[in-house]
Amino acid sequence: MKQQSAQKSQAVNFLWLNLDCPAKPDPADGSIRKPLPEEYIENVREAGRRYPDAEIRFWVDSKRLTEKQMKYLQCIVEADVQNVHVRDLREIPAYESEKLYNESETNEHWRASYKSKIWLQVDTAKILISLQGDFDQSFFADLDHAHLDIGSQEVQAMLDKHGLMIGSAS
Repeated sequence: MKQQSAQKSQAVNFLWLNLDCPAKPDPADGSIRKPLPEEYIENVREAGRRYPDAEIRFWVDSKRLTEKQMKYLQCIVEADVQNVHVRDLREIPAYESEKLYNESETNEHWRASYKSKIWLQVDTAKILISLQGDFDQSFFADLDHAHLDIGSQEVQAMLDKHGLMIGSAS
């Protein structure tokens, strides 16, 4: 049985899925293709600084990254922020065994349609990652809207009352 304490254990989850599965090879010149925009990486790191008592988990799919990209992310995301960790979705058995997550996005207009495969992959992976670990509270935040105030009275009151909070831009 989990001991109750005044401070609740919290996890904040972020997710990035590249379109290609497996990942395209690294450039022949030895350089690295940045796997995602740098401002998204900074949003994850900022969450770690803002909530030092929460576990900040940045989930990626190691099959959709090259080994060089994975090492780059681990180095830059985790640098000097003790509570921020890059996690591999392939660690989750339900993710690893699901055929859906082993398919690339083939729709060239994927951004224009929420019926594209990548959005199905992202939306279902959000649920899986939010269920990982034994936390009193587990949050998911989009990388481009990463400033969820998990300690605010408004968020905590909603969780206390309903046990669940589903947010949007507002």
